[in-house]
Amino acid sequence: MKEKLHAASRVEKRWNKASSHLLWTSLLCGVICLLMMPMSAFGDAHTIGEDLFGVSFPEAGQGWVCGRYGVIYHSTDGGATWEAQNTGTRATLTSVFFVDSKSGWAVGDASTIIHTEDGGNTWAPQESPVENFYLMDVFFVSPDKGWIVTEKTYILYTDNGGKTWTVQFSDQDFILKAVSFSDPVNGWAVGEYGYTYHTDDGGAHWQWQAGEFGQDMQTGKIIAGNYLFGVTAVDAHRAWAVGIDGHVVTTTDGGGTWQTIQTGLGKVALKSVTTDRSGQMVAIAGKEGIWVSMDEGKTWTKPSFQPPIGYRWFYRIAPKETFGFAVVGMEGSIYHNDGPSLSGTWQSIGK
Repeated sequence: MKEKLHAASRVEKRWNKASSHLLWTSLLCGVICLLMMPMSAFGDAHTIGEDLFGVSFPEAGQGWVCGRYGVIYHSTDGGATWEAQNTGTRATLTSVFFVDSKSGWAVGDASTIIHTEDGGNTWAPQESPVENFYLMDVFFVSPDKGWIVTEKTYILYTDNGGKTWTVQFSDQDFILKAVSFSDPVNGWAVGEYGYTYHTDDGGAHWQWQAGEFGQDMQTGKIIAGNYLFGVTAVDAHRAWAVGIDGHVVTTTDGGGTWQTIQTGLGKVALKSVTTDRSGQMVAIAGKEGIWVSMDEGKTWTKPSFQPPIGYRWFYRIAPKETFGFAVVGMEGSIYHNDGPSLSGTWQSIGK
């Protein structure tokens, strides 16, 4: 009888040990699956929930968005549906740019640069010349030539599609937030305290045009320009930039002078700006929504959204190649306007 009891006890102990092992294995697998979800969702239709910071539509039907945890999503139907792509990174991606339906780049935290030559079916890392920097924005004018702006007023440059990147320019220890070119030689970069730099020779030389940070020696008061978050180059002479406190500026003489535009928006945080090819239509994205102008900034309206945006914010706005605009932001928010008027209703896509 005692032997039977001892045998039963040993069986029960082995069963408890096996059950415990299975439980911990299941929990561990569950945790791993949760951690890997953004990277393992490759190829699956997906409802986007991550905050998005970048958007690129090189063609009307072909679009990409990027954001937290290294996510990139691709659409082949103008944004109606999206599929996750395997980026190989979990670093936050702040900007994505495609020159066509095949060649694209994305940049972000920890000096992350990734590149695709097949529309995002495969992404490969590229080596950054700076370590552990937050790369803020990327812009290409061809499959070979592109720029990245980052911390410490660094501008990175490649002329071979990113096989090698070099520091093309650096200045004071501030953050550049955005870069835009109208053609292969004319471009602007903007950032903290209104610092604005311009090139008319493809980046061989960058010239300071605006921005300041200092201290009044008599009062001790800090003197600084408005923080700029976004810039868009229309042509060799025209550009727009936006920033905190509803700050909107534009130039029509290549940046020789910058004019402050009175939009009546109030002290709102403006994150991104873009225009159509003519420069007539201007669209600004910010924390509280979108504002559009159909007459080069003379008058402004705030369009409606379907469904309403509620408490969500927008971070970056970009044109679609043929016509229209797309904007991305909080918790996978993607809206677009493909109609004849930017002031019409913007529709949610990809949900």
